Amino acid sequence: MILTTKHLERLMQCSQKTAQRRAKKIRDHYAIEHITVFHLAEYLGLTPMHLAAYWAHEASKPHAEKIEFPKLRTKKDKLGQ
Repeated sequence: MILTTKHLERLMQCSQKTAQRRAKKIRDHYAIEHITVFHLAEYLGLTPMHLAAYWAHEASKPHAEKIEFPKLRTKKDKLGQ
């Protein structure tokens, strides 16, 4: 799953401009074009399951955008390729 700056904004609880700066830092850090759940989790020092738990909590709130957490099938999926 490719994350947008809107996802980063909600996950990191920051403004859109800050989310854009952080997205650029993550992309530069990993030399990638698109940020996946796994890149974000590694960058933040979390496991993907911690992010899944947070998303489940966020999704339980009224009027929340539903974010699907991807099922890890292969190493290729984990790398977002």
